[in-house]
Amino acid sequence: MLKFDDKFFEDEIRDGYFVRSEMKRRWAAEMEVLAEIDRVCKKNGIRYFADCGTLLGAVRHNGFVPWDDDMDIAMFRSDYMRFLSIVKEELLPPFMGINMYHYADFDRAFMSVQNGLGLNLNEDFLHRFHGCPYGSGVDIFCLDNMWESEEEFYNIIELTDFVSLVNKIVDMRREEKEFGKLQEDNEHWLQIKKASDVFSTEDLLLKVESMCNLKINREKNIKNQLFRILDGAYSLCDNETSEFVVDMAFATGFEYRRAGLKREWYREAVEIPFENITIPVPIEYHKVLEQLYGTGYLWPVQYSHSADDHMRERMQEARDIIKDGKKRIEKLEKILGAY
Repeated sequence: MLKFDDKFFEDEIRDGYFVRSEMKRRWAAEMEVLAEIDRVCKKNGIRYFADCGTLLGAVRHNGFVPWDDDMDIAMFRSDYMRFLSIVKEELLPPFMGINMYHYADFDRAFMSVQNGLGLNLNEDFLHRFHGCPYGSGVDIFCLDNMWESEEEFYNIIELTDFVSLVNKIVDMRREEKEFGKLQEDNEHWLQIKKASDVFSTEDLLLKVESMCNLKINREKNIKNQLFRILDGAYSLCDNETSEFVVDMAFATGFEYRRAGLKREWYREAVEIPFENITIPVPIEYHKVLEQLYGTGYLWPVQYSHSADDHMRERMQEARDIIKDGKKRIEKLEKILGAY
């Protein structure tokens, strides 16, 4: 269990942003999850690197981006698949590896290690995870080998774009069925709706089956199967000497010349401070960050609706649920979602 001074959990202003105690407890819980991932990786010789906002926070803030609430790491495809193959056996309770292969209802393009799902008010859990009552996790992204041929790359991008559209239409139709209308009636969803008015879900699934020469089980989670199709396609490039690697989870709309991160930037991991621990980052992290966020990545830009606001809303929802014990169980997944 990681050690934190009581002062760590106090409200604090960081880089002009007010970080509340509730958010810091969330951070601490996520760091505990990362510590378990680190244990498994070191035991099995698996490399990983801080990624996305976690990498940015480590370099710019020596910790979390003050208005962020999650942790991201990345692994090369070979390490990612090895971690995936051992995660169920190696993680100690209560940690669990949530991914599209072990959980039929998981419909994300990456995997996640969690310390639980939903709300947990068990005293041992609260002590172990520094007073954060929610399941917390770390997202793990895969760095795939980059296709040397632009034609091969764009074939995969075409498949990714099409499957992404199908996934959005599946989401939209599920939302319409559940609520009787779109919850978000904005331009983005209206464009998706226009596409859905032209093709039925069945037409779209038949098209995916034709493109990939496989069958989709209509009785099981459609999105889970679609993401498994994409992940399989991404893994087909087995050239581990390619100059570039690419996170295909964010591949929609990529241009070939802008998609890749140079493999040499990741030739070695170096440890840098992150809150009260250290975290591995690519040795040429500055080049990775320039590619991801531009040359001005050292200048903080705050989001208008922060993760901190969202966390406060969720904590209040938890308090409301606790007051009404009879309805707590049935409301958990609807109100809190699966974390």
